[in-house]
Amino acid sequence: MRVLLALAGPTAVGKTEVSLKLAPLINAEVVCSDSRQIYKYLDIGTAKVPESRRAGIPHHLLDIALPDEKITLSDYQQKAYAAINEIFDKGRIALMVGGTGLYIKAVTEGYELPFAPPQKDFREKCSEEVKKQGTLHLHQRLAEVDAESAGKIHPNDARRIIRALEVYQFTGKPLSSYTFKEVNPLNARILKICLSMDRKRLYQKINDRVLKMVEKGLVEEVKKVLDMGYENSLMEMKVMGYHEFIPYFQGKISLDEAIARFQKDTRNYAKRQITWFRADKEIIWVDLDKFSGIEEAVKRIKEIVDENIK
Repeated sequence: MRVLLALAGPTAVGKTEVSLKLAPLINAEVVCSDSRQIYKYLDIGTAKVPESRRAGIPHHLLDIALPDEKITLSDYQQKAYAAINEIFDKGRIALMVGGTGLYIKAVTEGYELPFAPPQKDFREKCSEEVKKQGTLHLHQRLAEVDAESAGKIHPNDARRIIRALEVYQFTGKPLSSYTFKEVNPLNARILKICLSMDRKRLYQKINDRVLKMVEKGLVEEVKKVLDMGYENSLMEMKVMGYHEFIPYFQGKISLDEAIARFQKDTRNYAKRQITWFRADKEIIWVDLDKFSGIEEAVKRIKEIVDENIK
């Protein structure tokens, strides 16, 4: 049986630890569903599992792009389908692990997405318009060709506005016309499990994890990535864990302020993730606070998998 298990949850909840113990028990290979871990060089700040900890478990879609490469949702979806089908061909379970809800949704619900590769010249032209006339001008342009997308995108969100205009420019169809057409090519049994824990405990884990990242060399990693020339890309994409430190290297804020910003941004991100996953009625929730440890939680998750693939 072709089985795809999406293991989701807010950042820092413990997805990596669970996946490393679960994968061998269910004969699975891991597929990354984290929008930051797909980039090379962004290791400590994304909590990317190092190769030494993967325990021989194949991991797919880690380090598939440079920080200045634009991986669209359609790009990710197609790469994920290829990796998942490769895993199925081996007779194994595909275990998607990550907290990027849109990635999980695009793959598990099979949305038809626009194949519209980034258009460098078009993006540069739009960026110049933003500098001269502001984002509201572009947002009004988007409203004329795709009112539905314009209604969902904040007038100050230049990156998403430009992407929506780019899709229309390249395909001749509004971005909103693609989103809800289900065409799932996987032909698989799909399970979605989301990990949770007490909110206060999660926020404390987030704060502590950021401090541990700094101890492991996060600041040095950010400096290295900036020295490689990726500052503009990190700022444009607002890559959490990296863009917060750019003002520090520019001498605008202290290191403590940069760390506090990273902690706050991560807590806010976790809150948005929880809201996103709560809206998915197909998700099976596993509250980690109800178990004595990771091993007991993993045992329960394996039971859920076994119950659903009979």
